[in-house]
Amino acid sequence: MTVSPRDIDADERAGVTLIRREQAYRSLIEATSAGIWRWSLGGAYVHAPAWDFPEAYEGEAWLSGVHPEDRPGALVEWLTAKEKEAPTTFEFRARLKSGDYRWCVVHAAPVRDASGTVVEWIGNLVDVHDERAARAALQRRDRLEAIGRLTAGVAHDFNNMLTVITGATESLASGLERGHPLQTEARSALHAAERGAQLVHQLLSISRQQPLRPRPVDAQKLLRSLTGLLMRTVPEDVEVICHEAASDLFCAADPALLESALLNLCLNARDAMPGGGRLELSAHRQRYPLETAEETGVASGDYVVFTVRDNGAGMSPEALDHALDPFFTTKTEGKGFGLGLSTAFGFARQSGGNLLIRSRLGEGAVVTVYLPACEAPAARAPAGDPVRTTGAMQILLVEDDELVRSQVARQLRALGHEVRAVADAMAALDRLAGETFDLLITDVVMPGGMNGRRLADQARLLRPTLPVLFTSGYTTDMIVRDRRLGPGSAFLPKPYRRAQLAEAIEAAVRASAGVG
Repeated sequence: MTVSPRDIDADERAGVTLIRREQAYRSLIEATSAGIWRWSLGGAYVHAPAWDFPEAYEGEAWLSGVHPEDRPGALVEWLTAKEKEAPTTFEFRARLKSGDYRWCVVHAAPVRDASGTVVEWIGNLVDVHDERAARAALQRRDRLEAIGRLTAGVAHDFNNMLTVITGATESLASGLERGHPLQTEARSALHAAERGAQLVHQLLSISRQQPLRPRPVDAQKLLRSLTGLLMRTVPEDVEVICHEAASDLFCAADPALLESALLNLCLNARDAMPGGGRLELSAHRQRYPLETAEETGVASGDYVVFTVRDNGAGMSPEALDHALDPFFTTKTEGKGFGLGLSTAFGFARQSGGNLLIRSRLGEGAVVTVYLPACEAPAARAPAGDPVRTTGAMQILLVEDDELVRSQVARQLRALGHEVRAVADAMAALDRLAGETFDLLITDVVMPGGMNGRRLADQARLLRPTLPVLFTSGYTTDMIVRDRRLGPGSAFLPKPYRRAQLAEAIEAAVRASAGVG
């Protein structure tokens, strides 16, 4: 009998090393958020603790954990990779054990034996949901910038044209006898011009380039006003509930644009409840520390939080992903342009706040608008006798667009004023040097190297208390957007109607009297 010596300790050490390696491998897999999988003709398994995939499966049963809409594409990618026997990468939405779906990316690679034959596949599954959201946000920002550049390029000329159309149509309507058949046509033309101006305004809001006139807004009064309006516009089967806001709750915003944004949100909620439901409005003050910036998308500080809540149809995850995109709408053709939510979002962001939406299909929606909180406005002393522009005024009009210049001059004369109209700042200064004027009306952006603000400064060297009314259709100019118009002046955006022009003249005279 021959006995061959064997090193038992070496075998035990090898076994211990193998067990440790397996434990280290399993610990590594457990510690990562990625899933690991293997596939072969003899069977397959997935190790993905957070995901709702079968741990062991046959054939293509792993597709049960893929979003139904993504299964056909995922299966084609997988079968193509097997046919080509080449590594591949593809994306789909996978179901978590919680039932939610998240985007993930799958990496697959073939394993070959010594002869080069593919005997199995291995790969991993990585959650890329947040990365996709970040990419989508970047793409949305790029789209908004593109829309902003496009809108800025046409807003100035389009607003000039609308100023002429509005003024001419209004003059035509006022010159017709009551009951004249063209009165209806004139009113239709005016309405169309206002719709065109509103569309430009919405596009500027989306791209965050509209001129804002922020001031303290009383949240309680605003909600009461909206509730009264909604009670007259929503169907009887929609219950409108307004939760009382604190009496000292004020936010810094443009009041007209804020009311318009909240009204749009309420009307969207109404449309989501065709069979009736409940619409709730509320507002409260909330302090957000720095660590909540990621959650709310706002800087640290105090905010007034407006909430519009409904129990309507809700949104699918896909619709929610695109809800704030310009021109995206789930409404039928002819029922909306898809600008309401994106306009409100652009307004909130430009105002230093944010807008967030939470929604699920069949569970309604909650839209939250964050705006910077502020203190109540200081009480004003009783005003003295108002300054009025009664009687004819000597007005110097400076406008580089010939059509606009002629039309505005006719409007001013129709208001009873005498007008001298010139095309640029240098011609205006020549007039100011030799004539006396009661008011300067000037476009902000003009050719020739001198804008309206510099012209006003030069004019006030000649007459310090000269009232100045600025007009512009070019909202991207810093002077217009940031209200850098100087004291003793007023601003009138294009297009405008005759009554608005008269009110702006009054405002400019009052402002100048206050400065003087």
